[in-house]
Amino acid sequence: MEELGKLKKKLCSSQSSSPSPSPSPSSLLVLLLTLTIMLASNNNAAITLARGALLNSNSSSSNNNNNNNNNNNNNNNNNNNNNNSIDAETMSLQRFLEASLGNSMALYNFSAHVCTWKGVRCNREENSIESLLLESMGLQGSIQPQTIGSLRSLTHLSLYNNSLHCPIPWDLWSLTSLHYLSLSLNSFNGSIPSSHLSNLRDLERLDLSHNQFSGGFPASLPTLPRLRFLFLSSNQLSGNLPASLFSSQSLLFVDASRNRLFGPIPDRIDPANNLISLNLSANSLSGPLPATTFPNLARLSVLDLSQNMLSGPLSPLASLPKLDRLILSVNHFMGPVPTFRSNNTLRVLRLRNNLLSGPIPPSLLLSSPRLIELDLSTNVLSADISSFINNSAPTSSSSSSSSSSSSSSSPLTWLDLSSNNVSGDFSMVGFDAFPSLVYLDLSGNHVSGSLPGSLVAARNLSHLDLSDNALDGDVSPLGQMPRLEFLDLHNNSLNGSVAALSNLTSLSRLNLSYNPDLGCDR
Repeated sequence: MEELGKLKKKLCSSQSSSPSPSPSPSSLLVLLLTLTIMLASNNNAAITLARGALLNSNSSSSNNNNNNNNNNNNNNNNNNNNNNSIDAETMSLQRFLEASLGNSMALYNFSAHVCTWKGVRCNREENSIESLLLESMGLQGSIQPQTIGSLRSLTHLSLYNNSLHCPIPWDLWSLTSLHYLSLSLNSFNGSIPSSHLSNLRDLERLDLSHNQFSGGFPASLPTLPRLRFLFLSSNQLSGNLPASLFSSQSLLFVDASRNRLFGPIPDRIDPANNLISLNLSANSLSGPLPATTFPNLARLSVLDLSQNMLSGPLSPLASLPKLDRLILSVNHFMGPVPTFRSNNTLRVLRLRNNLLSGPIPPSLLLSSPRLIELDLSTNVLSADISSFINNSAPTSSSSSSSSSSSSSSSPLTWLDLSSNNVSGDFSMVGFDAFPSLVYLDLSGNHVSGSLPGSLVAARNLSHLDLSDNALDGDVSPLGQMPRLEFLDLHNNSLNGSVAALSNLTSLSRLNLSYNPDLGCDR
């Protein structure tokens, strides 16, 4: 019983003494059970068991207390590390801004916390800079190493529309947390390092357009797993397009226009690609359109290959189901205008200045009920003008419009068939179904006959060029088109009085030359 008394006293003192750590609830439960047994049996073994449980409980509590102290020390160390990190980032960013701001230095109070600076957004939990948007701020000079490239937690960086120049320091290309990077509209030069870019695995949008970057198209860019938007236009990139360009499943928009790229368009493609817009205009690409590439671009909506040296037929493009804008002007394409599927989604079709030949498909406008711009100028195409336009007028059943007032009207605003082999009687053309027409150019063809009375139905017409044809008759119907701003009728056989055009008060250009019978009233 004496041992029992000592244990009870020790248990009470361990519970009430404030400097000592408290036993855990599980240890107390063991002690209580053991004491209960002891009271019932006064068993020496039970006393020994109780003594051991008490010692263990005190040891466990002491360990827990030490662990808590260690955790607090670790938290304090982490806080110190975070503070050191944001301080280092502040100094790096301040060095860049002081060297680049020039007259805009008044925008910044460097004594304030960096997270309050203009264009800076911080991650408060990690105590670091995560977004730096310094757009159109008049920044000048170059980006020095260990400035912006030291902001290792950056996810968004934009230096759009400044006056920065020189090559990009290597550490900026190594910001592996970046999701968004825009250096557009500056004067950066040098090559784009493919090896460094391959580390930007989280990058979703890259805009390096309107700079002076040179060297080849970085082959690693299309392989970045999350890259969706890639803009490299208006630089000095040269060489071939990488074979990986059409192998990406993430890329949606690619613009590499206005560079010095040459060679063929790659014929390797991943059928699972999701490309929506491709602009490779104003380069020196050559060769035919690969028959294995374009038919597999099932989501392609915008294709601009204008101002290159591409050749061959356009048939690989005819089956694309979602084309909205097809721009192939100023190339060497040959053969007929492709016959697109019925009720297609085309709104803009520009094929000017090629070597296309044969008849213009009579169903071209009807099969493209959304078409607003058609430019087939400067080719070797043929058509009867009255048949082509009259048979292209939509009917109530063929129109996609839900409005009854416009169910038989075409949305066409721009029609350019100039410099071809178009002929026929212009007086037979009906313009009643084309009230939205703004631009009409039939110059440099073999169109004959007089001006149709229905021309006034094109009430929004502002540009009319009928020059270099074989037209005759009176010019007076044009006097009822007050929105005309450009009128060129030169080199025809038109007659009547110029006074009939006196109501055309919006005209900024008028050419009636080489119409011998067209004169002024006396």
